[in-house]
Amino acid sequence: SNASEPAAEVSQHAKANSFPFKVYKDAGNQVADRFGAQVTPEAFVIDKVGTVRYHGYIDDSRNAANIKVRGLKNALDAVLSGQSVANAQTKAFGCTIKREKKAS
Repeated sequence: SNASEPAAEVSQHAKANSFPFKVYKDAGNQVADRFGAQVTPEAFVIDKVGTVRYHGYIDDSRNAANIKVRGLKNALDAVLSGQSVANAQTKAFGCTIKREKKAS
């Protein structure tokens, strides 16, 4: 999440969009920094041993009517069935993540 987004706003956005999963505020951009996230939304599928198996977009279009590839769903399906992810790296698109300023 962006440094400027309060946790309550992040939670409200998730509720308003009926996300079927928990959403957390990435305080200090620790998770984004660990995995190199640059934009929001940007998806990562990490297996049980900590290996990044997919990194990229959720879907190939923001417009539901134009979606041809569901990158995140395809990656999750592959990992959960013990297969390799066919297209493990895609270009995520969205707004640049605004990082918190680090103390000097």
